[in-house]
Amino acid sequence: MMRAHLVRIALFISMCALAPTVFAQTAASAQAFVEKVYASYSADGSTVNLSGKGRDAVTSSSLAALVRKNQRLLRGEAGYLGMDPVCQCQDHDVKDMHVDVHMRTKTRADANASFLNNGEQQRVKLNLLWQSGQWRIDDISSPNDTRSLRQALAQENREAAKAGYGTSVRK
Repeated sequence: MMRAHLVRIALFISMCALAPTVFAQTAASAQAFVEKVYASYSADGSTVNLSGKGRDAVTSSSLAALVRKNQRLLRGEAGYLGMDPVCQCQDHDVKDMHVDVHMRTKTRADANASFLNNGEQQRVKLNLLWQSGQWRIDDISSPNDTRSLRQALAQENREAAKAGYGTSVRK
């Protein structure tokens, strides 16, 4: 009797531990994540850190690594990231935000965001990945560019490495 009770308690605890992973991967949670990202893009807000790590990261670990590599190779030069790909802008004042989410799998979703930025209509597609118990941006694309963020950074990183940027010179 006691053993059966302990098994039920262990099963209940296991289910509770899995609950955030199982139940959080919904279109509504993906939409809430995207809305939270864009909430910081008001006129007096700050932009997100695309190269962040840990629980505060908004990008997938692989996209953040690509951004960090780009920053290292360009050594402070603006490059592609001279424009913020999240808002497709340099100056931000995002208003009238609308997000439409399509779940591709349990761990992947596409979020189409449309908004006014400084009075100009913008559309951005965010490819989302469920990673480390939360949604993260895995790629960004826009009608303003034929390449996605990943494609643009990969190309810029190849060109910078070929040109010798980001390499240390030994004497």
